Amino acid sequence: MNTELQELISNKNQTGRNNSQIFVFEELYKRFAFNPITIVETGCIRNQAEIYKMGDGWGTLSWIHWAKKTNSLIYSIDINKDHLNIAKNVIGLSPYVNYVFSDSIAYLRNFPSFLKINLLFLDSFDYHGDENNKRAAAEHQLKEFQACEKNLEDNSIVLLDDIFDINYSGKGALSIPYMLSKGWKIINFQDNQVLLSKIL
Repeated sequence: MNTELQELISNKNQTGRNNSQIFVFEELYKRFAFNPITIVETGCIRNQAEIYKMGDGWGTLSWIHWAKKTNSLIYSIDINKDHLNIAKNVIGLSPYVNYVFSDSIAYLRNFPSFLKINLLFLDSFDYHGDENNKRAAAEHQLKEFQACEKNLEDNSIVLLDDIFDINYSGKGALSIPYMLSKGWKIINFQDNQVLLSKIL
């Protein structure tokens, strides 16, 4: 493994999705080296208490490490202003993060088609075990993906959160079968996250 990549991974904050995020870092390096990329995440840090580093959108903190190292830009989209304020408190104002207060589907539909997304991380609409919202969360994730398909290239990677078993129960129940039907392939499944790309 590249020494700089090893150092970046060792300095990355530990989260509940740590192994999955390390795999993402390795894939980003394999595909883009340390060149600037565009990262889009839906759902940002939602709770700043240290105990919540094991979940609640703490992927944002991992992506900022990559962005600083590579001069990349993160679009962190959340429909809840309180969540965005929490993210700003944890990460701070940064030239590497564009905090976006918007409905994620609407924003992604209007995301400029000339901007290519290299890492797409879908982690909005948590249903917290509420069976009544489970289907709505899965539909929401599918719509998010479809809204920005135009911005994804074969080399892009898409990370889906809250996937609980090999039958894709959770938010990926609709988006994963859709993506597989469009030629995307699963390249990693751990820590309740699925990583997909068209190129292995």
